Amino acid sequence: MVQLNHRHPADTLTGGTAMSIKRLPFFLSAAKYLNFTEAASEQFISQTAMSLQIKKFEDELGFQLFNRSNTGVTLTKAGGYLYKRCQYIMADYNQAVAHARQLSEEDKPQVRIGYSGAYEQLAVTPFVSRFYKGHPSSQVELIYGKRKKKVLQQLEDGFLDLAVVSDYDRNYSQWLKSVPLRHDNCLFLLSSDSELAASSSLEPSRLVGKPLLRTVENDFTSYEWQIWNVMNFLGLGGNEVIYANDYYSMALLAKSDIGFGIVPACMSTMPMDGLSYVPITGRTLKTSCSVIYMESSSNPVREEFLMTLKDKDTEASDGAD
Repeated sequence: MVQLNHRHPADTLTGGTAMSIKRLPFFLSAAKYLNFTEAASEQFISQTAMSLQIKKFEDELGFQLFNRSNTGVTLTKAGGYLYKRCQYIMADYNQAVAHARQLSEEDKPQVRIGYSGAYEQLAVTPFVSRFYKGHPSSQVELIYGKRKKKVLQQLEDGFLDLAVVSDYDRNYSQWLKSVPLRHDNCLFLLSSDSELAASSSLEPSRLVGKPLLRTVENDFTSYEWQIWNVMNFLGLGGNEVIYANDYYSMALLAKSDIGFGIVPACMSTMPMDGLSYVPITGRTLKTSCSVIYMESSSNPVREEFLMTLKDKDTEASDGAD
């Protein structure tokens, strides 16, 4: 007996449901990292949930996307083809959504800027002020995203027009471009009650054994590697690291002399009682802040804001040679 199975052409893509499309971001993350744990972190779900999403995606499509082994995962031939094609599809989709959002708000020209921490906010604020002076009818919405990876994801998804992040890795995405905002030397952040706070400058060796305070705002996969590189560079590789949710929480820990921070020099312009900012002796440690954007955009306000950035002088640097 011959059984006829009538399927709508669209079912080939969706597996008969809309669920496959919804699982596409999970597949793209897994294919990008070839590591379900890192992919889960990018999608803000557990590793178990990521594995389940990929398995259901494969079941719905009707073919295998990944080869799994004890040494890790690789893309199948079909998975590699789908990944390449879907990258373009998602980029077009995100741009279409961004364009549609702009069309829906044509009566309110605006640019949405995401930032991931206090340093980034401090860096972009002068340019927001400058932009308003030249474009009084336009709106700028500053959106705190807390985590660097989340802010960049929102930019790629079309929710943001621009993202402001520190120490941006240009290899993060082929779809994103960057404009530097400022460069800063770093200082030690200490409690004013610490015996070291009165120093005009401080040798890193005097902080051996004292916990380093960091924020979780900078959460690239490679960030742990960056931290230990910095610690080893300063000769403090054996120090404990204590994490705080944001700069202000870290500053409160430093104020209580629980540990010390390493912060951009410009942060010393944000007055906070009980804190001292001390230059680092014998080492030059620098950081930077950039505005990140998608190369193509239909938002004219975004283009005008970028022109404000590109017309800036080098006056936006503080404490960096």
